[in-house]
Amino acid sequence: MANFKLVARNTGLTPLQVWSVYFHKHIDSIMTFVKKGELKSESIDSRIHDSINYLLLLNGLIKEQINEKKL
Repeated sequence: MANFKLVARNTGLTPLQVWSVYFHKHIDSIMTFVKKGELKSESIDSRIHDSINYLLLLNGLIKEQINEKKL
């Protein structure tokens, strides 16, 4: 979570907005695979697992913000 918060402070974004940028990188790669059947770097398996992990991180960020009454 610290990385999302650090990048948020440095860019003027919220931690959720930073999460969104990182998450979309993986989703874009998955969509490229779906459309073209190819990836340029990591395997599709890796991208899928990373996307699942990012959703778990999102859940953690949201829970933190709820606990801090920021959401």
